[in-house]
Amino acid sequence: MSESLNPLAKKRGRPPFGKHSDPRRLDAMGKPIVDTRSYAPHDAHYELIPHLCTVCLGRLLRRYLGGGRRKKYEYRCACCGDSHVLYEDDPIPCWCGKTAGTHGKIFECVPNTSRRTELPNEILVKERPHELKPTERMYRPVFSESQDYL
Repeated sequence: MSESLNPLAKKRGRPPFGKHSDPRRLDAMGKPIVDTRSYAPHDAHYELIPHLCTVCLGRLLRRYLGGGRRKKYEYRCACCGDSHVLYEDDPIPCWCGKTAGTHGKIFECVPNTSRRTELPNEILVKERPHELKPTERMYRPVFSESQDYL
């Protein structure tokens, strides 16, 4: 129904339905839902990179988008479709960039050297070898006499 045929729709709080609005693409408040996912054209050339997705542990694909001074790439998960458009200097959205509190980046994506039926993945996430440093403590200052400690 168009707006002219149903003048009370606006008064009752219903979203107007015209030839350019689709009722299935509106949220509960009547605002249009915008799909922000990027879909690659059919002639896009992706390359497999040795990194895994942080969402589902799927393989990441990369495609070159061009750019001016800095090259721009689209990183896309082969399983869940999570995509990011980043410049060449930005960190890749994989496990290598995940941080663990004060310890920093402790994960890395590595190739699986012993592929077998139980573990057929080509790329794995493993914990980097690292030293856990104790937290810094406040030490009591050195005094000259034992009475200063009382």
